[in-house]
Amino acid sequence: MDDKLEKRLKGEYESMGRRLQEIVEDSRDAPARLSAIRIDGSTLRSSFLASIFKQHLDEDPARTFTDVLRKSRDVHANLAAFDLFSAMEAKLEPAQSLLARQGDVDLALKVIERGRLWAKSSTDVGNGEGSANISVRLRNVFGGAESLEAQASYGTRTTSAFNISYSSPIPEFIMTPSPTTRLTAQIFQADRDHSAYAGVKEFLFGARGSINSLKSYGAHEVTYEAVSRTLGALQPNASLSLREAAGSSIKSSVAHTFTHDSRDDVHMSTQGGYFNTLLEYAGLGGTVNFLKAQLQTSVSRPIDTKLQNYISLTFRTGALLPLGGSMSEEYAYAKLFSDRFRLGGPTSVRMFGMNRLGPRDQEDHIGGDLYYSGGLSLTTPFPTKPHWNLKCQAFLNAGQLVSLKNRDVTNALMHPSLSAGLGFVYRFNPIRVELNFGVPLLASVTDVGTSRPFQLGVGLEFL
Repeated sequence: MDDKLEKRLKGEYESMGRRLQEIVEDSRDAPARLSAIRIDGSTLRSSFLASIFKQHLDEDPARTFTDVLRKSRDVHANLAAFDLFSAMEAKLEPAQSLLARQGDVDLALKVIERGRLWAKSSTDVGNGEGSANISVRLRNVFGGAESLEAQASYGTRTTSAFNISYSSPIPEFIMTPSPTTRLTAQIFQADRDHSAYAGVKEFLFGARGSINSLKSYGAHEVTYEAVSRTLGALQPNASLSLREAAGSSIKSSVAHTFTHDSRDDVHMSTQGGYFNTLLEYAGLGGTVNFLKAQLQTSVSRPIDTKLQNYISLTFRTGALLPLGGSMSEEYAYAKLFSDRFRLGGPTSVRMFGMNRLGPRDQEDHIGGDLYYSGGLSLTTPFPTKPHWNLKCQAFLNAGQLVSLKNRDVTNALMHPSLSAGLGFVYRFNPIRVELNFGVPLLASVTDVGTSRPFQLGVGLEFL
């Protein structure tokens, strides 16, 4: 009896399943239209939501049930991308409008918003600097997915820093708000200690405005920055170059940055590539005038997937062209200390001192106007422990940094500094830690290598 009942129930269940599938299949092309979108639990202002929903209701209106499902998915994804909700629930309901036609449905959204106030304290070590940070963020300030954030930090090289930033999607009275395009305004202040490689300290105070746009092929950022820089607290043995650079300067610049990143892991990539360009012009007022360009690119490829070995190639280059303006050439060049490139260190050309490659006046490394650097790394799993985050690496680094005041720039660029070694790499989210053993193989008379055969590196980006 039990067997007969079980077989009958199983047959009825299979019959219902086939019937349900037939209903779904038949409904896919049934006439349907998304009539309205309702949301419950949100404090976003109505004009902001109306602008977002309008694009889904008016553009390419749904004509079938399948179209309605696709539209519903797009609305859900669009709202989720603003990162304002901790939970979202969507369902289709009969249209509530008195003017609704047959087949009209409403999309009903029920959301739970994230907390408006967010605070965090942390200790960070990276790119040759350690710091303690305190951040406070206020979400959805005016009901349009805005954020207001204040951050204070105290560190070893940037001894103190403070900034306040306000970020918002483009307002709905200008265009439809998008989570991939944001406006940001920032006020910042920082004290920097350069004494590890140049006997001077720097005080900065300024403001910055930017627009960021994320596309499928990469991210664009256009920035305007106005900043006052003061170099002072010179050490008694400071060089003449630093004494000429001391004092105040004002930079007023506009810059464009483009980034394309297809790496499978930002800190320990095994496959994919990275491409970044920066073009900056300073001279829209202010006291410094220059054109600056920079390019960074890297690619990683597995060479033996079974043994989990992979190779990485990185290249960076940049140029700073002083334009002088109304000032004398020598004075204008001296005031570009804060804008010049610096090279060397555990995250740059390994086995050389932090920022201690290139032009030097006495014991002060004053930076350069032209540079390039390249790195080749072979990374393998730790022996017998392929699942560990600890990896082994062999590296070869090369780079050169020169000044445009060099009498033979071309010849100087043709003779790079070179280093090689072996080491360990550990991925400690969100940073990468390296302990390397190696030596400089080639160096110029102004370069300073490490005093020990090992070097510890902690940072976000490595050569």
